[in-house]
Amino acid sequence: MRTVAHQQIRSTCTCGAVHLNQYHLVPLARTATLMQDLYGAQLCQASIQSFAQEAALALRPTVGAIAQAVQGSAVVHADETGIRITGRLHCLHSLCNAHHIRELVYIHEQEGQKIWDSWAQEMIDLLLQALREVDAQGAALSLQRQAWFEAQ
Repeated sequence: MRTVAHQQIRSTCTCGAVHLNQYHLVPLARTATLMQDLYGAQLCQASIQSFAQEAALALRPTVGAIAQAVQGSAVVHADETGIRITGRLHCLHSLCNAHHIRELVYIHEQEGQKIWDSWAQEMIDLLLQALREVDAQGAALSLQRQAWFEAQ
């Protein structure tokens, strides 16, 4: 019975670590800390990366089937969908910057290269400031304000 319980906890930790790191974009160090706090599991960052690679291999057939279904579908919703307004393409969502922030957090927290540390934090702060401003006015920023952000 103890072996079954141990395997269930290991499976839960493995799946949880992959879910947090890959889906929620939680950095490796934070994922390891969460697994320790939640399950008492001491995972190194390399283990979490290995779990993610194993999951990717296991999901390869599923991802292939999804790709075939999407290609054969008459209607497809893509997260990167844009819309043209006055001749310019605009994103319909703000998630694209989530990927930038994830990479910047990695640089800031894990690279250990102090030369990039302050730059990464400044860029994170700038992206979050832009998001707050867009959310506050409920619409795209003025062209003047967009130019200000681009000049930073």
